[in-house]
Amino acid sequence: DGTLVSHAEEPIVTPNVRFTEVGTRKIPVAILTPRDGSTGPLPVLFDPYGGPHAQRVVESTAAMTTSQWFADQGFIVVVADGAGTPGKGSAWEREVWHDLATPVLADQVEVARALAEIEPRADLSRVAIRGWSFGGYLAALAVLREPEVFHVAVAGAPVTDWALYDTHYTERYLGQVLDSEAYTGTSLIPLAPRLQRSLLLIHGLADDNV
Repeated sequence: DGTLVSHAEEPIVTPNVRFTEVGTRKIPVAILTPRDGSTGPLPVLFDPYGGPHAQRVVESTAAMTTSQWFADQGFIVVVADGAGTPGKGSAWEREVWHDLATPVLADQVEVARALAEIEPRADLSRVAIRGWSFGGYLAALAVLREPEVFHVAVAGAPVTDWALYDTHYTERYLGQVLDSEAYTGTSLIPLAPRLQRSLLLIHGLADDNV
C-alpha cells in the first residue's frame, strides 16, 4: 500500500484571532490583531464578505490567513457576519429580503460602534473597509452611506446595480426586477454624488456580471 503525502504549503501567517458576539442580536465577530505586542492605538480594517451563502467568522486557519496578513501590517482587523449570512438560522438569513443594503450595513456599523469596548487599541478615527464581490459592494456602500463611521474603502469587483447582476441570484432576495423600489433602494449609482471619502475600485476583465 502506498502512503499519501501532503505537499500543501504551510501558511506564512498564524491567525491571532479572538471570537466574540456584539449587541442583542449577537452578531458573530472575529478580531485579529498583530503579533508584535504593540499597545498603542492602531487603525481599523473591516474585512467582511457580508452577503448570503458565505460565513466568514469561522474557526478555520485558512479562513483567517488573509485577514491576519493585514493585521500584521499594523491593523486591528474586524470580520463580522451580519444579517443575511448563513449560520444563524432562517430568520437571520431572511432579514435581507427586499433589501441587501440597509440591514447588512447596519450590523457592520453596530460592530464598529462597539469596537472601543472590544478592543481598546482600535483607533476609531481611522477605520477602513475592504471586500470583494458582495464584500466590495458592502465596502463601497459603507463609505457612501456611513462616511462618519468608515473613512476609506477598497471595493473589489463590487456590484453597483443589482438590476444588472445575475437574475437567479437577485430575484431570490430582491424579487422581480419590475419591483424597482427594491433595486433602486440598494443600488450604489444614486449614491455616487455623495462620495466624500477615498474609495479605491478594483476590477478585472473576467467578472462580467458586476
